[in-house]
Amino acid sequence: MNVLKIKLYLLSLILILVGCTKDEESAPPPPSAPAEKVINYSNLSPECFVPYSSSPIIGAGVNDYFSGSTWGDPVVINVGTEYIMYASSGKYLNDDPGTFDWNIKIYRFTSNDGITWNLNPSTAVFERSVDGWDKKSTETPSVVYFDNKYHLFYTAYPLIYNDAYAYKIGHATSDDGISWVRDATYLLEPTDPLNTTPNLDFNQWVVAEPGAIVFNNKIHLYFAASGSNLEVNTTAEVIGLVTSSDGVNWSNQTEVIRPDQNIYPRGSNYKGYSTPSPVVLDNKVHLFFTVVSDTPYEHLKIHHAVSGDGITNWIQDTTAIIDKDDQLWHSNDLIGPSAVLVNSKVYLWYGGNQGTLDSLGIGVSTCELKQ
Repeated sequence: MNVLKIKLYLLSLILILVGCTKDEESAPPPPSAPAEKVINYSNLSPECFVPYSSSPIIGAGVNDYFSGSTWGDPVVINVGTEYIMYASSGKYLNDDPGTFDWNIKIYRFTSNDGITWNLNPSTAVFERSVDGWDKKSTETPSVVYFDNKYHLFYTAYPLIYNDAYAYKIGHATSDDGISWVRDATYLLEPTDPLNTTPNLDFNQWVVAEPGAIVFNNKIHLYFAASGSNLEVNTTAEVIGLVTSSDGVNWSNQTEVIRPDQNIYPRGSNYKGYSTPSPVVLDNKVHLFFTVVSDTPYEHLKIHHAVSGDGITNWIQDTTAIIDKDDQLWHSNDLIGPSAVLVNSKVYLWYGGNQGTLDSLGIGVSTCELKQ
């Protein structure tokens, strides 16, 4: 190769290298992956929750699940990719909402999305005993999985629905969440329900409406309780708690949360809190519950509080999440909240009605926590 050819070759090589460098410098940078959205638990607030629809997702009556069904008291657990709901239902007779059999049983539903539900199985999974303290009805289920078993907690009574002094909380266990073995006797009862003289026990007259969660390797079982209360100088409904490390032996009943009198003053006919339902979010216990009135006794609102240990230092929201008058389908009663976090969204199911048996149903609101 002569000198001229060498020079031309080197010149062309330089031009190629310069062109490549220029192209590399002028090319746009590769797109960066979008920042992963993280759950922001501070988004959990009353205004975050949005109703899925203006009607129940599980309705009462002839066309929903079985004739005469009356749905309420939902509790939902998440098992793998499946939602499992336990709920109460009695039955009105001959398609006539003016009649009721008062044999309230506990049923099991399954769902893939938390919205569309199927009875699974088609018959009740738990009901009253033949002869015992719970021989009339069983209702308000709460279910957790702990120590390789499902644990069911429920309210029951022996004679009539409106005898709240006879309410007790029962317990049963199951390997599959369908076939249950109940304890030989009830788990919790009030301290002195037949004595009309106040003894200042927070749980003297009523113990009912269980709500359970597994937290710090223990079952935390919350419940509604009624007794005399010096703070308000009359009766009050508050939330109590018992805990267990083995599902067999339980701590003493303890009051853990009562209404903030700046939010729900007793003098304004607010009696207190009921139907507690806990969920663990961000390693804290979040408790959803209803606000009840005294005369008449009604469930008015769904409220929320949070505690780092599930026992003390509860921080209560300053406003309710849902009011019974927010939607027509629960304009008479709003009861039994149950919350579950799936991915970044909190689902909140609850029961309600318009004042008739054929209007009893279950609805859902959701709260997105991602930033």
